[in-house]
Amino acid sequence: MYKISELPDIQNQLSLIPIKIDKVGINNVRTRVKIRYDHKDYEFTPLISAVVELPNNLRGTHMSRNSETIEEVIDEISHKPARRIEDITKNMAFRLLEKHEYTSKVEVLLDGILVIDVFQEGKGKVQKSLEIHIKTEGFKDVENENNKIIRQYLTVSIIGMSACPCGQELSRDYARSILESRKNEFHIDDKIINDILNLVPMATHSQRCIGTITIEIPSNFDIELLDLIKIIEQSMSGITYNILKRTDEGKLIRYSHLNTRFVEDCIRIMALNLFKKYINLPDNTTVNFKVESQESIHPHNAIAEIHSTIGNLRYAFKNKV
Repeated sequence: MYKISELPDIQNQLSLIPIKIDKVGINNVRTRVKIRYDHKDYEFTPLISAVVELPNNLRGTHMSRNSETIEEVIDEISHKPARRIEDITKNMAFRLLEKHEYTSKVEVLLDGILVIDVFQEGKGKVQKSLEIHIKTEGFKDVENENNKIIRQYLTVSIIGMSACPCGQELSRDYARSILESRKNEFHIDDKIINDILNLVPMATHSQRCIGTITIEIPSNFDIELLDLIKIIEQSMSGITYNILKRTDEGKLIRYSHLNTRFVEDCIRIMALNLFKKYINLPDNTTVNFKVESQESIHPHNAIAEIHSTIGNLRYAFKNKV
């Protein structure tokens, strides 16, 4: 009986059909991850995928090296939590490039829902969940294979709420017509009608609104999760909470109806606020925005997207900062 070490390496055989495979590896590896964020340790269980590029001359890749890489990195942070989530996938990408000596490109994906503590006025610390997606690409430098190039993209999604300005204008117009028809009965004039309409929040339809930012993380720059959460939430009509007492619910309804926004308004404010916060990022840094309003009076949703770079935002907002 042959020893395993004496058996031929089937993966290193010549490929039967000589065409490059862009991505081959493993996906949907469920694991437990530890990170330290804002002086507190958090655990969550994301799905991780790890793939490599396979040259056209090789028959197969060594997939066990991918699962070994994931296990090694996760085991290390079980003793000392990672400072940033993207460091986890970066370490995996570096190791995949080392383990797969035949590849020139690797990719690691991480998807999960992270529940963190945030401050809510009147409540103190409360929990908020956010969807996180990290894409890390690793390349071997064509001029120097010992040099590794890493590109990372962080995606964060948060649920807020939007209130429609068009619906509110319809309500205001209806209220005006009712008041004008009863001027004599209530002893009011046009000025009083305008004062009433400007004072009382008008009804409109509101809905959940999902805001998403995908931003490239340049080398030697940090992107903070709390920054992205605030940028998304502040672009919307209102913020959603797990717990709302009656007084807080009333405040939120009044605030959102005094702060009506289309998805178009939300996404432009989101882009402006991100640029103001990260104005020093390099011009070629890519950034994408998406807002999806889960409409309450339609069977369809409303969406808006912006695909840009910091340089393009710098040009667009040159008179805004």
